[in-house]
Amino acid sequence: MTGRIGAVIAAGGSSSRMNGVDKLFSVIGGVPVIARACLAFQVNENVSEIVVVTKEESIAAVRDILDGCGISKLKAVVAGGDTRSQSVKNGVDGLSECEFIAIHDGARPFVSQKLINDCADTAYECGSAVPVVPSVDTLKSVENAMVIGTVDRSCVYRVQTPQVFSRDMYFDALKKCGDAVFTDDCAMLEASGYKIAVCAGAQENIKITTSSDLEYGRFLIEGERSMAKTGFGYDVHRLVEGRKLILCGVDVPFEKGLLGHSDADVAAHAAADALLGAAALGDIGKLFPDTDEKYAGADSMKLLKTVAEIVNSNGYTILNIDITIVAQRPKLAPYTDEMRRNVANACSCAFEQVSVKATTEEGLGFTGSGEGIAAAAICSIC
Repeated sequence: MTGRIGAVIAAGGSSSRMNGVDKLFSVIGGVPVIARACLAFQVNENVSEIVVVTKEESIAAVRDILDGCGISKLKAVVAGGDTRSQSVKNGVDGLSECEFIAIHDGARPFVSQKLINDCADTAYECGSAVPVVPSVDTLKSVENAMVIGTVDRSCVYRVQTPQVFSRDMYFDALKKCGDAVFTDDCAMLEASGYKIAVCAGAQENIKITTSSDLEYGRFLIEGERSMAKTGFGYDVHRLVEGRKLILCGVDVPFEKGLLGHSDADVAAHAAADALLGAAALGDIGKLFPDTDEKYAGADSMKLLKTVAEIVNSNGYTILNIDITIVAQRPKLAPYTDEMRRNVANACSCAFEQVSVKATTEEGLGFTGSGEGIAAAAICSIC
């Protein structure tokens, strides 16, 4: 199921109700709204690529923000059209031949991994998925400033994004509807005769529309970040001849090295997974898959630096990183200070915030027999 969806982030609104503030560039917890929306799709395994649709004059600024936040799945930033349907089509045209299309509001920065996955699962089964939230308020029909009736709220729902459709379904609806104007993409498919499946939305998946929405979003993040978060990472690689032994960026003299798609720096990999785990942003296998040739022989300290930048771009501060390397041989104590410096530099931390320790397993297990080296890491962020 991995990578079947191309995401279109619709971010071409005028922010007319934001008192002159462009909501895309408004910062929540240290991260611009548009970056928060894209980061959710960046780390989701169902999503293979992202296209952002925005105003012509905002293209360069949006690209700079997303590049700075490590959105490696970004395929293009394109200009919108005169209507939402035209804008979304411009975005879809920028995607590759993906099976499904997820259309998401760039002003919904709090979309969760669970919601994206639920929408994906429903779309894979039914061909479409729209997240909905039941109305909790009593609803009235009003005409000429007078109440003319009460609406049965049991069958009334608020619609959210991402809205996910099969590619064929979307283009068939687009062909049938031409230039008709719709307030959301689901309405276009409804008008084309399709029945759209729904899944449960999320109350926190708010759309930033007014200044009060922005303040509420900031309140949500401040509440989440009031306590430190802890992450744990673990990795292991086999020792083989003909490879360098790289640990935390240090080339350690030894007759064997670690086998892997990258430079196989087991300690750096554990540290990266700890950071991503603390921020609930996935793992390095999703960010840097070993099926991608561009990561063949990659410098893992550069990968760790990218991970730290992604964590920071999500509004987190790294408090400390503690790494334990498990190896029977060679002796690593002479190199641990250099390892600490490398990790601190990669993560923009002070030397004192990083600990690197080495231990053996008294000849037990695969590390004790010299078959491989393992590493575990724990970190705290806030």
